[in-house]
Amino acid sequence: MSLDWLKSSERETALFALADRFGIPVSAFDGYALYKKGDHISAVRSEAVEADALLHAQEGGIPLLKTGKGGVSKPATAGILVFGVHATKAVADLSSNDLKGLAEGRSLPAGEGKGYVIVRVDGVVAGMALLRDGRMVGQIPKWVTENLKMSGRESFATEG
Repeated sequence: MSLDWLKSSERETALFALADRFGIPVSAFDGYALYKKGDHISAVRSEAVEADALLHAQEGGIPLLKTGKGGVSKPATAGILVFGVHATKAVADLSSNDLKGLAEGRSLPAGEGKGYVIVRVDGVVAGMALLRDGRMVGQIPKWVTENLKMSGRESFATEG
């Protein structure tokens, strides 16, 4: 069994979901092929298509989206950590103290709007949050938070 590669129209639909919500340009995925397994869509380097024909891979790559009822897509944290750097909208720039609060399960006050936002600290993508009912709720997976110890004073800026 090999991977179930997305047809051109399916690829456009998946990437439009990310472009529409986060402003991530479709061109950010040049050089990547998309496949689906169940209700998950993942990205792999285009070279993997050729390797899949020989190896019959079961899965791999970077999880991007999980499709739900009614075709609504939920972004995957791993995909946002990789491709979120290209986002131009639905981005929340937080302090490291606010990120610490989200990681500890606290919600933050938020303005209008609903849906997923990309969380950045010092311009670095740190994960996702969900806006609802005037609050921002962290969507940082347990595999990240269970070993995360933050003081709230960290700097994520890189020296350039």
